[in-house]
Amino acid sequence: LADRIALLDRGRLVQVGPPRALYDEPARSEVATFFGAREGLAGTREPGGVRIGNVVVPAWAVEDAPASGPVRLAFRASDAHLAEQGIPAVVEDAAWRGHSERLVLRVGDERVVVEGGGTGRPGELVRFVPRRAFALPAGS
Repeated sequence: LADRIALLDRGRLVQVGPPRALYDEPARSEVATFFGAREGLAGTREPGGVRIGNVVVPAWAVEDAPASGPVRLAFRASDAHLAEQGIPAVVEDAAWRGHSERLVLRVGDERVVVEGGGTGRPGELVRFVPRRAFALPAGS
């Protein structure tokens, strides 16, 4: 693997750097989604992260995200886990995948997937926390 990679979007250079930097600290929403941050919830950007209901989730803010107001909290399904404190959700579906559990969770009118972060039964109220999340522009 190269020491540095360049990510292009529609012929436009979006970010250049070591692969791990693009994965951990994407500069723009296109980079975050390219590297798997596809689960997401509508929220409000504020100091310290993104507010989802009563919970503020720490989030890496990409350059194209607004400093305040509506944003999309994006994360990788494998970067979220169930926790005592976190975003409340209802389990819609649970599937054992041999090495982990895949949960489909409903948060208000939105659905997200959590993989390998705990177990649950359909209809059960749970709470979850993304370990690594990104504040993206609303609509991303």
